[in-house]
Amino acid sequence: MDRITRLRIKNVRAIESLDLEVSSLTVLIGENGAGKSTILECLEILRKASDSSFFQQLYTMHRGMHGLLRKGARSLSLGVVIEDDAHQQPRIEYGFSLVSQGAGAVVEREHLLVIRSAADPPLRALDRNAVGGSMFDQRVGKLVPIPQEAMRPDQLVIGSFGSLPP
Repeated sequence: MDRITRLRIKNVRAIESLDLEVSSLTVLIGENGAGKSTILECLEILRKASDSSFFQQLYTMHRGMHGLLRKGARSLSLGVVIEDDAHQQPRIEYGFSLVSQGAGAVVEREHLLVIRSAADPPLRALDRNAVGGSMFDQRVGKLVPIPQEAMRPDQLVIGSFGSLPP
């Protein structure tokens, strides 16, 4: 069964930087305002990253960048590692960074790595920054430029998977 094994959070509310290893039982304990609820909210945000209405939900449900950013920060980053308990499926690493722009946010970086085994090099399935990027195309077996329609600054590319070429 696939499950989250690591969560990375940077500059979200009370959390300056967190790299949390998640086991089969993870208990969050801390003072009020320490970030326990923020960790759960970040997991929810990551769950919605592949939704085409991600940014709309980010603004309505999470109060956008203004409601999420750590005081004094201009950008935030979220990432997750997903692994199969039986190690039959590849390890997946996904993450993105958003930067505050005006009243909203734009994508600063987004990446998706697929790691088949420790012996194989990671496959960069998606690598995007603010100006361009590439994604793996199974049909040709290599990285290709991300189509312009998927490079909107206010949309994560992962939300276009399934509607773009494989």
